[in-house]
Amino acid sequence: NDEALRRKRAIYEGCGSTKTCFGSPNGCIETQDCKAAVTVLVKGERYIFEMIGESGKYVAVGLSSDDKMGDDSIVECVENGGQISVHTSWNDGKKNKRLPSVENIVNPEEGTLEDGRIYCRFSRERRSIVNNQEFDIENKDYYLLLAMGSSLKSNGVGYHDVLREASGSAVRLSDVAEVAVADDILIRVHGALMIASWVGTASVGILLARYYKQTWLRSQLCGKDHWFVWH
Repeated sequence: NDEALRRKRAIYEGCGSTKTCFGSPNGCIETQDCKAAVTVLVKGERYIFEMIGESGKYVAVGLSSDDKMGDDSIVECVENGGQISVHTSWNDGKKNKRLPSVENIVNPEEGTLEDGRIYCRFSRERRSIVNNQEFDIENKDYYLLLAMGSSLKSNGVGYHDVLREASGSAVRLSDVAEVAVADDILIRVHGALMIASWVGTASVGILLARYYKQTWLRSQLCGKDHWFVWH
């Protein structure tokens, strides 16, 4: 109904003008149909985070010095038994470990579950010490990591099998921006070039060995027949 749609789209209000927004898939902030999203609104010294996850058992946001998992401060919004709770954790390499308390890091404010959609709101301190590392979201730039998973562990979240995205660049949360996901175009170009090179060179090698082995014999390079060298 209209009221449910209004609540669903409320998180996108002010994106790019009054608050920083990051969602997946890329471009979903404008179309207001993200599978998962996080927004950050600065009110004085308070940094108010809102998160949504359209499916799964949890949605989580991480602050990282790069776009990879490792040494990251994580806040999780977790659904368990129809209730939403907020937890903090730490990415130690490729492993995530739940921290004993959210105290001095975040302040949970609201959490709801509606038609399988997780929503939560919490505020985060401008500066906090997490796992003996300082996170200064007012003055330093951080990559945003967004994750969503379908399972929980006894004291933590399971693998991010539903979604995992990183922002395309580090952002300063005291500024306002719409943040794009990291582009994998270079990876795809690299893969395409590798396939083309293997297909092309392998075909040439087969042709040289098949048709020139018995005919290209009178000239040599470095003591080897040309057909052998070039194939």
